[in-house]
Amino acid sequence: KKGGDNVELSNEDIRYKLFEYLKKYGVKHTHIAELTGLSDTTICLFLQGQRYLSLPKLEIINRVIQHDIKQM
Repeated sequence: KKGGDNVELSNEDIRYKLFEYLKKYGVKHTHIAELTGLSDTTICLFLQGQRYLSLPKLEIINRVIQHDIKQM
């Protein structure tokens, strides 16, 4: 961790946040794939716990989720 505001992201944390986001806002994982530039298959497998993502990809998903929530 660097600095006070940096929180280390984990696959489990982002998977949970993403699952809750999809459920709460009623969007499909394809919506997240489009917004992040990741493939639909990657997002699907990630949600199923069959794929782990690198930190940069986790940061992209987290950023999209946080930005979208602020816009709603």
